[in-house]
Amino acid sequence: MQLKRRPPLCVVADALLCTTTMEVPMTDRINHRLYQLDVLERNTELRQVACWAAKQTYPRLEKWRFIVTHIQENAHDPDIHRFCYHAREEMKGAACGAAVIGMRVSPASANSVMACMACTRADPLESAEQAIEHIIRWHEAVMETEDTAIFEQHIEDKLDAVWKRISR
Repeated sequence: MQLKRRPPLCVVADALLCTTTMEVPMTDRINHRLYQLDVLERNTELRQVACWAAKQTYPRLEKWRFIVTHIQENAHDPDIHRFCYHAREEMKGAACGAAVIGMRVSPASANSVMACMACTRADPLESAEQAIEHIIRWHEAVMETEDTAIFEQHIEDKLDAVWKRISR
């Protein structure tokens, strides 16, 4: 496989997009539920959680809402990886801008973009983790507070509901 030569800005942005450890700590309960779903190979549910998280940020662009909705509705499809790859390639430019410039200028919009971009990751666990991390950052920017306990509880409740549904 031959790698394409990219401008330095995209290399930096790709590194930012591929990070799995963010400054925002998720609660242990959120991590625990995500890992439980991953161990049970519940990739469909992990993708749906990632898409649910991205939708919480109310993405502005119709095309992005369509991509996230399509991934959520077709998470069970074995070919969803192909769609995610093409969507990721299509969104990459905007995500680069959001990661490099948007986080300083408009953190709420940038985190919305990054949450949508997270839905297209190949690994469903990373997709869910990153989408949730970005919606926590989005919440901080929108509410102008670093107190995210209530919002994290909302996320935990959603994950508990998914867990109860699959544990029956």
